[in-house]
Amino acid sequence: MAHTTRTKVLHSTRPWRESVGPRASGQERRHNRPPLRLLAGASLVALLLVTGCSGKAGSVDKAGGPVTAAPTNLKMANTRGGDGEAQPFLDELARVSGGALQLTAEPGFEGATKSIEVGALQAVQSGHADIAIVPTRAYAFVGVTSFDALMVPTLIDNMELQQQVINDAVASEMVDGVKSAGFAGIGILPGPIRVPDGISRPLLGPATYSGARIAYSASPIAKQSLEALGAVPVESAFDGQDVSGFDGL
Repeated sequence: MAHTTRTKVLHSTRPWRESVGPRASGQERRHNRPPLRLLAGASLVALLLVTGCSGKAGSVDKAGGPVTAAPTNLKMANTRGGDGEAQPFLDELARVSGGALQLTAEPGFEGATKSIEVGALQAVQSGHADIAIVPTRAYAFVGVTSFDALMVPTLIDNMELQQQVINDAVASEMVDGVKSAGFAGIGILPGPIRVPDGISRPLLGPATYSGARIAYSASPIAKQSLEALGAVPVESAFDGQDVSGFDGL
């Protein structure tokens, strides 16, 4: 993360998770909350400001009647469309803009693979999309490191702590980091946190990771963390693939 002068530190008081044992389902375990997602757009913030200032002011024609402007249609690369995690944001956008802003989902961006998530960001960079909804883990692949702290395993391990981070000014500092890649950050959405699940062995502490093949969602920080524990990280999209060859997730 970029150096700041902030002295306030948010931290978890919970120790290393000790209740994760073997699991046969092969599915990635989640707490009942959605993963942190960042909304990134090349111009959406400016459009919201313009709409907010003038969208409801009401123009009139020469006869004194109201003039209804055509809605602004923005192309959206939403990697989480199938999960519905961004729907509250989309509903609020429609309400606040009074329908003046409309988002159209571009095809081909639903999924949790590295290529899809990075592709959504690159679509915004190239102008093929106006806004992207992408997990924060993907930004490291386009040179944005301000979200690295969010990717550290077990650092943010409960809903209360997540909400503290989102509400704190540090979240704005993180979002500002996307400017280096040519984005205008809009905000961070809350979401599920992945926790370790053992398949062939219990994952009860650092020593139990030694030599274990652990499937993980593409993230440089997650990969480095698993390697530091002596595990063998294996990138996975968790899209129904066979996990019988893994020791954990």
